[in-house]
Amino acid sequence: MTVGVVGASGSGKSTIVALLERWYEPTTGRITIDGIELRDIDLQHWRHQIGFVSQEPVLFDLTIEENVALGVPEDLLPPTHDQIVEACKVANAHTFISKLPDGYKTLVGERGALLSGGQKQRIAIARALVRNPKILLLDEATSALDSTSERLVQQALEKASVGRTTIVVAHRLSTIRDADLIFVMKGGRVVEKGKHKELVAKGNGVYKALVEMQQLNLKGGEEKAGGESSGDESLEKGKEDEVVLVAERSPQGTLVDDLPPNTPIVPADLENGLVVEDVEVKERSVWKRVAILHRSEGWYVFGGMICALGAGCIFPAYALIYGHILQTFAIPDAFEMRRQADQWAAGFLVVAFVAAFSNFGTHYLFGQSGERVTTRLRKGSFESMMRQEVGWFDREENRTGVLVARISSDSARVNMLVGTIFGTMMQLATNIGGGLVVAFVVSWKITVVTMTCVPLLLFAGVMQVAALRGFGTKTKKAYQTAAHVAIQAMQNQGTVQTLGREKTFLQKYNEALEHPLREANRQAFFVGLGYAASNGLGFFANALAFWWGGTLFSRGEVQIQQMFTVMMATVFGSMAGGRATAFAGDIAKAKHSALEIFSILDRRTKIDAFASGSNPKLLPNLELTFKNVWFAYPTRMNQLVLKGLDLTIEPGKVVALVGSSGSGKSTVVSLIERFYDPLYGDILVDNQPLKDLDLQKWREQVGYVGQEPVLFDLTIRENIAYGAADPESVSEEEIREAAREANVLEFVERLPEGFETRVGSRSAVQLSGGQRQRIAIARAILQDPRILLLDEATSALDSQSEHLVQEALDRIMKHRTAVVVAHRLSTIQNADKIVVMEQGVMVESGTHSELLAKGGGYAELVGMQNLDF
Repeated sequence: MTVGVVGASGSGKSTIVALLERWYEPTTGRITIDGIELRDIDLQHWRHQIGFVSQEPVLFDLTIEENVALGVPEDLLPPTHDQIVEACKVANAHTFISKLPDGYKTLVGERGALLSGGQKQRIAIARALVRNPKILLLDEATSALDSTSERLVQQALEKASVGRTTIVVAHRLSTIRDADLIFVMKGGRVVEKGKHKELVAKGNGVYKALVEMQQLNLKGGEEKAGGESSGDESLEKGKEDEVVLVAERSPQGTLVDDLPPNTPIVPADLENGLVVEDVEVKERSVWKRVAILHRSEGWYVFGGMICALGAGCIFPAYALIYGHILQTFAIPDAFEMRRQADQWAAGFLVVAFVAAFSNFGTHYLFGQSGERVTTRLRKGSFESMMRQEVGWFDREENRTGVLVARISSDSARVNMLVGTIFGTMMQLATNIGGGLVVAFVVSWKITVVTMTCVPLLLFAGVMQVAALRGFGTKTKKAYQTAAHVAIQAMQNQGTVQTLGREKTFLQKYNEALEHPLREANRQAFFVGLGYAASNGLGFFANALAFWWGGTLFSRGEVQIQQMFTVMMATVFGSMAGGRATAFAGDIAKAKHSALEIFSILDRRTKIDAFASGSNPKLLPNLELTFKNVWFAYPTRMNQLVLKGLDLTIEPGKVVALVGSSGSGKSTVVSLIERFYDPLYGDILVDNQPLKDLDLQKWREQVGYVGQEPVLFDLTIRENIAYGAADPESVSEEEIREAAREANVLEFVERLPEGFETRVGSRSAVQLSGGQRQRIAIARAILQDPRILLLDEATSALDSQSEHLVQEALDRIMKHRTAVVVAHRLSTIQNADKIVVMEQGVMVESGTHSELLAKGGGYAELVGMQNLDF
């Protein structure tokens, strides 16, 4: 049987799935399989019988083929390539996979970040089907698909459901109207059950009310007033938009030479295709730039240099005193020996104070200047990143982890050039240079022999420090790989358990550790050899110095004081210098980090949110006009998304954008926000070019709610307050009113800490999808924008919550311009204008009734989604 489970958020639908997967145990009661209690069945064997696809499917940082292959239990033979392809065909994923440059070998990125939501869901469906499960659990498995893809995948799922038990959790009721049995849940209980027709036949049933909320008007009745209708439609667009946004950047864009016949004439400068623009960064002397950065800390740097010189003179001074005190013990007169010994002992005391002061001054002064410069670099880098256009962040080299590393690690390394490294090099040069000067002055005959050991002693010092520092540096990357595997498995433990792949990830973790283990064994040998050499070379140098010094002493050419002074100045001084030299290897890393930081600081963004526009005035009407707009994403410049789009969005009207994934709907939203600029054509606001407006003031007039709204790791109150221009000035009553209109106040008040509850990191993992969206809507309500952009803003809500939130949006959209991207057409049927897009151009426009009367593509989409009574 195919069983549908519907109901409001929090009614317990997904909990049923979690209990069937046995992630949890019932508090009371029993779950039985063929009369046998679930907890008595072998857990691994049980999970092998289940295929599971969730609303937010988890993909691992592997290739598409490897992700699909994970669907087959690890105790069975891995699936063949043909079996994987067949599963992808059933899931309607084979076509888009074939268009990718590497096909099934394409890496999906961390958490599938390189694919759209719809693509991820189809791969997850293929992964579930490749194991040929007896039970199929679908938790909003088609929520991220447009109507056409949803219909194809739904047909595939219906075909795959034959001969197996299928449990479908759904908000979009069109996906379960053909189920053998539908359970309607409320408050953790089943309140209705039956088939679709039986449930809608009930007079005042819960299911019938849900159906009516999603029902489309097939007769093309009279639309509501603009603002009132816009709310319902606008809330529906998130899922498709998310798919489009990523899919448009995926390798599925349309090439310039492969445009449909009705596309406007291609502009001359786009005919031969486009290439990604390289940004040139002026190369300057790294040392000069770093010195300029330290200009305001000049006295700190100067003082650090003086202290470093003092620290470098310690060993030469120590050598002189050491030689003299040894000579003192050869004096036959005990009183004179005592007097000179006290004198040179006082010299050691002076050296001790100088060593303490100079080393403290070196580290303190360079540390002070370094931290100040590092702080400025971090602030400047972050500010520069915040200035960059969105297209810059789309590049692979500018991923979040890389940029965070530049702010944290690279900034600190740049400071090392003038701080730790520069101080160390000055100390090293003074140490060796001063030692050689002292040695030559005291006895050039001994020095010319012992100085031949200086290169070996420097090498010995380097090897000794390398041994002391351990051998973790070269294996750091390998350990990071192992940690990445562990993090994937732990963060997605539910998916790992569902797939029965615990041993697989344990094996991957062990394999990731094999390389650092081999490297550690290899390095242990060489580090041991180096440490032995460092000690052996030191004694070899001592042996040479004593042998040659003893030879000269026996000839009467030198004294004991000269021999030991030269030996201390050259041998021991060089070894100490070698230990310091080991840290000079960080110079290359520091210079590379400096170039990375300076490339960010020097880059001039194409769209500067901090710069004032040439027209800072606040325009009165905000009529939006797209005039022959051509656009391709910066990372896919040869794949056009918009191809001569002409579109007018009148002020105070609700305009809905519908169409298949990749048609350009989300791109329109991105261009209105001015995340990107068109390649060709103009976007006008009241006949003024959008790029001439003050960007910060413009964005203050635009409110946005997306399918997967981003909440920050702050309290609920702070997240809502971020909608205001000045979050600190927002009153508690304003926040409560915004939460009330977004239908989230009751939920927040039930929390132990109310509005002071922290939502958690990673996009508010402590809240459900519907709760996050309602908080994001409250944030948009508080902003009080003149233009409202809604990208599937109610996609994570059940029908009842969606209806309530749409009523709130109806109120705030009155007298506002609204642009709504939607998949669920019941939410946009009352829009003032519905624009049907296909391959980057507008193919139909009009009201719901006008488009139905045409009988075109929109009417076909309506037919796919309509629920029959």
